[in-house]
Amino acid sequence: FAMQLYEKLRVMRTTLNMSRPVLAEALGIPFTSYKNWEMNYRSVPADLLLRIYNHSDSRISAFGPFLLDAKQTRFLG
Repeated sequence: FAMQLYEKLRVMRTTLNMSRPVLAEALGIPFTSYKNWEMNYRSVPADLLLRIYNHSDSRISAFGPFLLDAKQTRFLG
């Protein structure tokens, strides 16, 4: 089955062992915005994906391909 983007955000955050507030701060976005995206209350904006893909922390940027590939259902590192 295809994993939804909001589900992939949760996989990323839990794999990084970060709370929502900590990850939101690392991404430079408001906590409530991140929470709304991860909880599927709002659509994930493209600029968030770019922010993750181009992040200076390689642990975060490593998730870029996982988030962008609709067929990928597991983070392979």
